[in-house]
This record gives sequence, structure tokens and C-alpha cells, in this order.
Amino acid sequence: MKTLRITHIEEPARDIPIKQREQAFRPVSAALLEAVKSRLARRFAAAFAGLRKQNIRQAVAEAEVLAGRTGLPHLFLPELAKEKVGDAWECLVGRRKNKIKLDRNGR
Repeated sequence: MKTLRITHIEEPARDIPIKQREQAFRPVSAALLEAVKSRLARRFAAAFAGLRKQNIRQAVAEAEVLAGRTGLPHLFLPELAKEKVGDAWECLVGRRKNKIKLDRNGR
């Protein structure tokens, strides 16, 4: 049986300033965030078939702004997007109910 012996473990690059490290990861983070937003939009489009895709994208974009304020957007974005799309759905359903009521009253 062979044994692997670790003689040296590299430490994270502590001599690189934090801002420089953040800038290095920003393109990757942005790409991942866009992928998450696209996946959420597709999932909500299937779940809320009555909503237009434009409304879903708008709700996800609003959720992204809110999530960005937390410092951990990837963590909060899915739940905030779910809430925003749910609000859009409730608004649509409410408008449809009001229209039906108006049509029944002859107005």
C-alpha cells in the first residue's frame, strides 16, 4: 500500500490585496449569477405559465437588486425571486378576478 506524504501545504495568496482577488473572481461570479437567474426564470416560467416571460425576468431582476444588497446574492436570490414572482402572480390573478367581476356587473 502506497502512502501519500504531504510535505507542504500552500497557504492562500495572502499577499494579494482583497480587492484584486475580488476582481479576479468577479467575471466568474457574474457568469454564475447569470446562470442562476436563467435557471430560476425557466423554472418560474414552467410553474407560473400564465405570467409573461418579461414579467418573470423583471421579477428576477428586482430580486437580484435586493439580493445584491445582502452581500451574499447567490444565497438570497432564489428565495427573493420566488417571492417577487409570487407577487407578480398574485397581481395577475387579482386583476383577472377584478375583470371578471366587472364583466359580470356589466361595466
